[in-house]
Amino acid sequence: MIRNQDRLFTDVDASIKAFADELKAKNVWNSVTLIETSDFARTLSPNGNSGTDHAWGGNYFMMGGSVR
Repeated sequence: MIRNQDRLFTDVDASIKAFADELKAKNVWNSVTLIETSDFARTLSPNGNSGTDHAWGGNYFMMGGSVR
């Protein structure tokens, strides 16, 4: 599972880099902010079936030339 996750994160990283490189090439990097949110997360407490329930919100990140 971890190997698959590593591969997927490598794909995400390459995609975000390509997007940022294109914004910089078009000279709009400082005018764009990318915000990523997950549509759901998981609760920390197990449910009755030894799993976890859906929760609201999960991982977020933001990037752009003007983001500090």
